[in-house]
Amino acid sequence: GVRWGSMGASAAQRRRRTAAGLVRIAVAFGAIYVFLYFPLLYWLRGPWSAASATPGPWTMQLQGVLLAIAGNIVGWVSWTSVENMGVASQATTDRFFMALSTATSVINTAFFVGCEMLFYIREGFNRADVQAAAQGMRPSGLLREWCLWRNLFADLMPGWLFSGWITGKFMCWSMPLLQNYLLVNLVYTIPCVPWCLQRPLSLALPGCPELGWLSARAAERIFGPPDVGLVWEYSAYLVSSLMCVSALFVMSPNSWQIFVWLAVWVVFTNLLHRYVFLKLSRKAMCGGRVDELAQRLWGVVLGLVLAACGFWGVRIGLLGRSTIGS
Repeated sequence: GVRWGSMGASAAQRRRRTAAGLVRIAVAFGAIYVFLYFPLLYWLRGPWSAASATPGPWTMQLQGVLLAIAGNIVGWVSWTSVENMGVASQATTDRFFMALSTATSVINTAFFVGCEMLFYIREGFNRADVQAAAQGMRPSGLLREWCLWRNLFADLMPGWLFSGWITGKFMCWSMPLLQNYLLVNLVYTIPCVPWCLQRPLSLALPGCPELGWLSARAAERIFGPPDVGLVWEYSAYLVSSLMCVSALFVMSPNSWQIFVWLAVWVVFTNLLHRYVFLKLSRKAMCGGRVDELAQRLWGVVLGLVLAACGFWGVRIGLLGRSTIGS
């Protein structure tokens, strides 16, 4: 499709808008880290790390919900930044957004998980002596590495895969509806804002309706169902798969459980999309170039599986000798 509103943007304007969008994303990250992540990690995860214990299920649920809220805020800022870049092609805009949302999701996830599990990673990663285990002896550091795996599993289940994903979906559906309802009441139903502010507020509504009388067609457009938004889905699938595959780098006899729950999550999301979201969403076109980029990014997930094979080959001595953690 063609974005007619962006046809007149020059290359210099697109560069300036891109730089401004990156600045907005950086500001959003900074605000989330200062006002959400740092207090959460200090007051909630700090005591658990000091006790070398695994947080309870409600703590992990809360973390998954907060991470989903932060991810949706960053995603919304990324979407508005890409929308304002001035690219005339809708397919190119979708590709930019998918690449940007995947990158920001990886950064957001890596920072959050890395900070909250820094103690467990430092104390438990690659600590079990697999050479001693191969000789029939009890490997040293095994309990510390199992503690790392338990915390990673607690992060994923159910806070990350289920609670966080459902929270993100709820925000995508409820927040635009609540925002539009509030703006319509402020500008049209109960005009309680100054005249000079009514026009800027009306421009934030879908379709940019005229001031005065809100027609039925304009109201239908404002409160219509959201688009399917396939371009929003790819980053969640890629990052969730990356998180699950990262468990292959930690020794545990129960690593298979993560992939069982990942399969359950895939079935759950498929049923929810097929029988709920597709029936309630407004249909939208999505070009094949977006799916092609998603397939290329999926190679990162498969490459991480290959990296885990090489990691364990070195760790057990088949491909060399590991000195990490020794």
